[in-house]
Amino acid sequence: MSRIQPPKGFRDLMPDDFKAREYLKRIISETYEQYGYQPIDTPVVENVDVLEGKGGGENEKLMFKVLKRGNKLSKAIGAQDWARLADMGLRFDLTVPFARFVAAHLNELPPVFKRYHIAPVWRADRPQFGRFREFVQCDVDVIGSDSMMAEADVICATATCLKRIGFGEGLTLRINNRPLAPLLLGAMGLPENLLGEGCRLVDKLDKLGIGGVCEELQKTGASGETAQNLSAFYKSTEAANSEGRIAAMREAVSGEDADALIGRIEEILDLCEGVAEIDIVFDPFLVRGMDYYTGPIFEITHPDVGFSLAGGGRYDRLVGMFCGNRDIPATGFSIGFERILVLMKERGMLPENQSGIDVVVCADGTGVSGRALIAAGETLRAKKLKVDVALTGGTVGKTMQLAQKRSAAFGVILRAGDPDNAEVRELDTRRSETMSIGAAAETIAGKLLV
Repeated sequence: MSRIQPPKGFRDLMPDDFKAREYLKRIISETYEQYGYQPIDTPVVENVDVLEGKGGGENEKLMFKVLKRGNKLSKAIGAQDWARLADMGLRFDLTVPFARFVAAHLNELPPVFKRYHIAPVWRADRPQFGRFREFVQCDVDVIGSDSMMAEADVICATATCLKRIGFGEGLTLRINNRPLAPLLLGAMGLPENLLGEGCRLVDKLDKLGIGGVCEELQKTGASGETAQNLSAFYKSTEAANSEGRIAAMREAVSGEDADALIGRIEEILDLCEGVAEIDIVFDPFLVRGMDYYTGPIFEITHPDVGFSLAGGGRYDRLVGMFCGNRDIPATGFSIGFERILVLMKERGMLPENQSGIDVVVCADGTGVSGRALIAAGETLRAKKLKVDVALTGGTVGKTMQLAQKRSAAFGVILRAGDPDNAEVRELDTRRSETMSIGAAAETIAGKLLV
């Protein structure tokens, strides 16, 4: 039996599931295009050297690799060159392929390019409930602008998108500047050689709590005084608003670099005030795990949801890795497509009749030609109706039952000896009337497409 099931971590999609995904994609696409973003696509595979060493963190370790083929594979095996058995890999996110895309098409793109990309990615993660090895990501990015207006643009677009999906009141965007995290930890007394590990632990604050973070920090070699300083700073700013947290940050972390980093946060807050349909708060403990972030980072949360709905940040050096290591400004957001889809199903946020039809056409008994059935279907479709023509035999009653499961509202029944007319049956009330096929199309369209 296992042979006919998908591999672990992969899924078949039934029609309703597929339609739900298309519905969500349509909302996202229409919103981002309204903000001037353009769709792109990239190959599902990239050269291994494109995917490796680009700051993808743990995701790089979960890459599905594609073995070399033919003689190249034989040579690698013969030389026992195990590190070079693969030359390609399935993309594990959409950001690294996009960086490669920009470098490849730099001369064709405008100075500032705004894109969105909704597509599957693959990670060789351990399958478990709600976590799959193949899943859809949704990214929106601005390339070529170092202005904080780019951050404000992706924030406004993504907030609008989430509201249109159905997450109305209560959305909050937490924002920080990624280089501030090690500066803050250093100011608390953490040695420079532990800053990377410190940032990794702070990124787990939601799971560990401040006590757990401080405890783990001490296990890495941090002093008790450092842990106490960090805990005290957290508790003193936890209930403060953005203005209070910024003031506390300026007091804790001094210097021109810190002032410039905090100034960018203030600029984004100012640009979005009264414009973005979302509450924005400065969170000095927001870190995010990707190593390629170089500037402002952000996450969107909702009080009724136990995880972030979207997250992203600025990554000015990633694209430059493919362009002679020069900085190319870039910032972007990623929406948690799969998680949002699960929420929409659980909360009844998806429209009904996703894979439904309006009309079923069938024959009452034998003697009705296949051509007549097909012609009737085409006449009805000309009125923009969704029509299913019954292709096999079966009783009219059984055909109508199956049609109702697909939310059909009408049945059109043809009978032998009367090719010009049909019975039009309203499936909910079972009222019926005989009329021409053309009149049936007009009548049904008039009732359903108003």
